[in-house]
Amino acid sequence: MEIIVGKTSGFCNGVKFTINKANEMIKKHKKLYCLGQIVHNENVIKDLENKGMITINNIDECPNNSKLIIRAHGERKEIYEISKKRNIELIDLTCGKIKVIRKKISEKNSNHFIVIIGKKNHPEIIGVQSFSGNNSFVVEKESDIDDCVKSIEKTKLNKVYIISQTTFNSNEFDNLTNILTTKLNKEIIIDKTICPATSNRQKETDELSKKVDVMIIVGGKNSSNTKELEVISTKNCGNVYLIQDYSDLKKIKIDKKSKIGIMAGASTPDIVVEEIIKYLEGENMKELYNQIENYKPLTEKEKEDKEVILNFMKNNDNCLLRENKIAHFTASGWIVNKKRDKVLMIYHNIYDSWAWVGGHADGDSDLLHVVKKEIEEETGITKLKQLYDGIYGINIVTVEAHKKRGKQVNAHLHFDLEYLFEADENDKLTIKEDENSNVGWVPLEEVNDYTTEEKMKPIYKYLSDKLKKIK
Repeated sequence: MEIIVGKTSGFCNGVKFTINKANEMIKKHKKLYCLGQIVHNENVIKDLENKGMITINNIDECPNNSKLIIRAHGERKEIYEISKKRNIELIDLTCGKIKVIRKKISEKNSNHFIVIIGKKNHPEIIGVQSFSGNNSFVVEKESDIDDCVKSIEKTKLNKVYIISQTTFNSNEFDNLTNILTTKLNKEIIIDKTICPATSNRQKETDELSKKVDVMIIVGGKNSSNTKELEVISTKNCGNVYLIQDYSDLKKIKIDKKSKIGIMAGASTPDIVVEEIIKYLEGENMKELYNQIENYKPLTEKEKEDKEVILNFMKNNDNCLLRENKIAHFTASGWIVNKKRDKVLMIYHNIYDSWAWVGGHADGDSDLLHVVKKEIEEETGITKLKQLYDGIYGINIVTVEAHKKRGKQVNAHLHFDLEYLFEADENDKLTIKEDENSNVGWVPLEEVNDYTTEEKMKPIYKYLSDKLKKIK
């Protein structure tokens, strides 16, 4: 397997500035609001929200006298006016290139008709158009051009100023402006305001996608610049996948002999690409092996379980998947409240008992990532504080034969890794109704009174007792 990562892949300077500044402001002020998604990347947003940023969709949701981040895409002109009236302090992280575009059209809108080439519903375009005065039009595709020409002809303006969304497809911009200019008998200024980083990334994606068997595009679902990379790649490569992070690769089968190209959008952190490379190269299993090997058991059972798991991993490269019918990995969370006198549990329908929160690895070697995802899905809790660095416990759990969603599941083993977290017991809880019928905080000393699974009682007792030794 050969992996080629684009040189222009990942954070552009504008996004890098926005994220760094947002982290700096959150650290300083603890609580900040952000109007809309700060950048189009869910992993980045979740990280900032866990640190204290609150994402809102409407300025009305922002309290008076508070602090509000203006995201990288910028905002409508009226937002600045409303904020001033309500004494909302703005932390303006609008990309510098977008600020330049707004300044240009503000200077020209009195005697020019402003044509903006870009996605009509993209936040950058909505914001930019609000600075263009009464005479403007957004052209997204060729079918918009005739309506644009009619709008221009209705005015007495003889000058037209054409600009672009900073992340628009460069070739498409050229195509649309060529068609538009042939239909106008006006003085026209074409200002190709596509960000150089965007143009360079698109050019490299076009070249790279012609050389590889598989092209992986990495970025947020809502990212315009990332979607453009997918479109460009699809023209040249028969196997193109748009993913958010390495966990999406679990659903994709890639031949190990393939030459793979990777290009990330402007809002994708380098670490996400690094994790994808590790996953593809199989380094993920080595890391998991090392984590288990470095874990120090406190009981004879844990010591034996650890040994069995490590030996099994050496001979079973599919032990992260349920397709291994003998044994496979799971991850569970031991989630306590701040007082550490309660633990968060779910009522599991199959086992007809209160149980810890967890789930199958399903190909993901980052078991910490697995358990955090399961906790969110099964309880609704998103804000977690990890109380114990790394693995908190190791257990081999026997699963008896049972039926799940009408299908027979034969007896097998779960290689379970446990992680210790703290959560706020006042946070809202939600039930994953297809698997559980309840979720709630159980008194730590009464856990074994709640569970009806005898095999789990020694494990729960061990996890509870170990907690007392942690400061």
